[in-house]
Amino acid sequence: MKINIIFISILTLLFSCNKVKRASKLLMKGEKWEVTSVKVDNNSITEIDNSKTTWEIEQGVDIYKAVPQLIWKKDSSNSAILEWQYQEKAKKFILNYIQQCEECDGSQIDELDSLSNLLSGTYDLEKRKRKNIIFKSSNIVGYPNQEVTIEIKKK
Repeated sequence: MKINIIFISILTLLFSCNKVKRASKLLMKGEKWEVTSVKVDNNSITEIDNSKTTWEIEQGVDIYKAVPQLIWKKDSSNSAILEWQYQEKAKKFILNYIQQCEECDGSQIDELDSLSNLLSGTYDLEKRKRKNIIFKSSNIVGYPNQEVTIEIKKK
């Protein structure tokens, strides 16, 4: 009886880790993902609406030893760095903005850095296909109690 419980526990652990690993590898395979929309309560965020932005995903990261990063690029002068991670059998996706300068004042942070900070938080994985991913949350740093949706498409 104990052996069965241990065996089932190990299988459960392996399969849950595999879902996180598979989801992470899918995101890393794309290298560049176009951010097709960012919405707050179904209203598009204007900084994203008027220009193409991309997530350039760091590749070759062992997700069990390090937290992967992405660079959110709007143009050659606007970019932000975020850490990302899947959790809970790849049902949750965490984005965390990384401030690059220790003592920045507001004038040194561009609009994409500011937006990335506001969008930091834990998202539910709404849809995950090979070339399209949608994240949703109502518990984001800059938009508490509002539904935030981020949709990305493989380039």
